[in-house]
Amino acid sequence: MWTTPVAQTDDKGYFRISGLPAGKYVAETTFPTTSVSYGGLFGGPSIVNIRNNESTALKVYSGNVFRSKDAKVVELVAGEERDGADITIPLLGLHSISGSILALSDGHPVNSAHILLLYADDKTTLRNIDLDEEGRFSFVYLPEGEYILRVTDAADTVKETKHEGPMHYEVDKPVHTYGSVDQPILLHADVPSLIINVPEKSQSPKQ
Repeated sequence: MWTTPVAQTDDKGYFRISGLPAGKYVAETTFPTTSVSYGGLFGGPSIVNIRNNESTALKVYSGNVFRSKDAKVVELVAGEERDGADITIPLLGLHSISGSILALSDGHPVNSAHILLLYADDKTTLRNIDLDEEGRFSFVYLPEGEYILRVTDAADTVKETKHEGPMHYEVDKPVHTYGSVDQPILLHADVPSLIINVPEKSQSPKQ
């Protein structure tokens, strides 16, 4: 069973993929965003967690484009070695979208939701994230274009303690849920404070 080959770039940005059969290929490079959190336990040593977030990663395809459907195809024949399959990251023109989710009924911040950023033309997903602990969301490294920001599973939640034997842990318990929203966005500059209002579930617009 053939699996998608993966290579890691070296310190100079070079990569090499070997053992490919003859065929047509598209190269995809992924640059995950990184989050850093700090913590300690009962005055013990500090803990630093560094985590790569694939859901907000910037992806660039062969031909220096951001969408796989626009990628340049590389065709290999048996026994061929191909050099120069470079990918240049077009950083100019990249933007960000950040904001909050509010209840339409009274304007209070909703603390749980799933957010997808879709291409407007074919509704394919570019990124997907959840609200952070402060009730905000942020998409970074976005090319200019037309998008739909879709909010689903919006809810007010409270912490609930679960008990399993000697273990105790907290989970988010929904106490009020909201309907879904599709917000069109024409992106040509950073959007730092986008507010999305979610309706009561029974008022949710049809998708």
